[in-house]
Amino acid sequence: MPLRDGESALDQIVLRLPDHGVEISNWTSYRFTQNFQIPTAAWSFTLPPSVAGGSYRSFDDPDSTGASGPGKELLTGIQTGARVEISLNDRLQCTGYVEKITSEVSPNGGTLYTIEGRDILGPVVDACIDPAYKFTSGSTILDCILGVLAPFGIDTVYTSDDLNVSVVTGLPKGASGTRQKVKVKIPKRVAKADGTIELQYDTRDSTVVVDARRRDLRRITVKQIKPKMGEGVFAFLDRILRRFGLMIWAAADGSGVVVDAPTFDTSTMAYKITHRNGLTNENNVLSGSVVRDVMGQPSLIVGFATGGGQTADKTRNKVIMVNELVAYDYNEDLNPEPIEVVQDIKARYKGAKVIPPRTEVIGLEFLGKHRPAPMFIKDDESYDMEQLEAFVRRKMAELQQKSLVATYEVAGHTYKNLPWGVNTMVDVFDEVQDVLEPMWCVEKTFKKSRAGGTTTTIKLIRPKTFQIN
Repeated sequence: MPLRDGESALDQIVLRLPDHGVEISNWTSYRFTQNFQIPTAAWSFTLPPSVAGGSYRSFDDPDSTGASGPGKELLTGIQTGARVEISLNDRLQCTGYVEKITSEVSPNGGTLYTIEGRDILGPVVDACIDPAYKFTSGSTILDCILGVLAPFGIDTVYTSDDLNVSVVTGLPKGASGTRQKVKVKIPKRVAKADGTIELQYDTRDSTVVVDARRRDLRRITVKQIKPKMGEGVFAFLDRILRRFGLMIWAAADGSGVVVDAPTFDTSTMAYKITHRNGLTNENNVLSGSVVRDVMGQPSLIVGFATGGGQTADKTRNKVIMVNELVAYDYNEDLNPEPIEVVQDIKARYKGAKVIPPRTEVIGLEFLGKHRPAPMFIKDDESYDMEQLEAFVRRKMAELQQKSLVATYEVAGHTYKNLPWGVNTMVDVFDEVQDVLEPMWCVEKTFKKSRAGGTTTTIKLIRPKTFQIN
């Protein structure tokens, strides 16, 4: 069977146990999923009995045959907590830990072992932050991130995802950033002579890799950041970063975390989805679906911040963002004008800051324009206009992204030898389902099974509909 456009003859997923000098590439099935909006990448691999019985290769000895002993020798390395590296065609996709092992007697004889885990942020998601944790006056976002993550062995922050995308996909990395050492205060509990406990701070060296094109995290101070009882460590960091239009995710090589926002740089548009009518070698879609959804789309969002008045009209900090997808009409000169309900609400809240509409979003084709559905929300975490604007943008992005979602399954895991990657652009030419525009990859899933073969499922949304800053 001839290869379709962009397909590779062979894509190989390898799982390494670096602390044990073992790598495995023979699987009954596997599934690896990374979603830009979910805290961790997650994976599951099932070993056939021949591998569980000792058939593996030591990457310290590339010439080893793999037949090196009973299953317990291999499974000694594959224990919960073991550090794992997952690569595709020598491109590192994820670094994390084994978190779950399941054994199952196969009806064909032997024992199947399924190992599951997440990237280095898995423990961060599971852990709760100490509610007694306090930040000193003048603490920055960088202080907050590195201080909270230090107990998990994470001591490096990248302010751009460019280098990480390059590691995963092989795309040009652009500016790699400048590595700079920083001092971080780490809290610790100390017992005093009278038996009481006091919170003190140690100072540790950490690293920030600064991209001059991004916001400098060392210059963004945070106010009134107090952990809540029972709040997860990741949830705490996400709550703080949302104030500034930022997100956090793990670097694929496990060297630290990335603190950035989605990027819609067309230089990453090295991927293409082609779905033409009729059978042709240009098509690379095995199956696909497109959802156009107006449910939940507000005509505009009016956001209110904490303080400044007891009633909505007297609250000092107010931000309005009009939904460009559903709340604009065109006059005789084809100039976009907000629909009547939007104009009425804007007139009612004259003191509110109005976020300028994005012309590139207004022009997008979408079913359900002229939708009179205003949304009024309050954020107790926003303490100034900048933070409130970030909150409103994030809320609008969470809703707008659902307006058009395209999901495609393709053969293999690469396009023209580049592994599919999230936070990249994809040129979509789907004349069957009428999607003919650049899209942004929010999720990828690598899969292998005996029934389905080796495939990748990618989930795409319109890029500017998830713009959070």
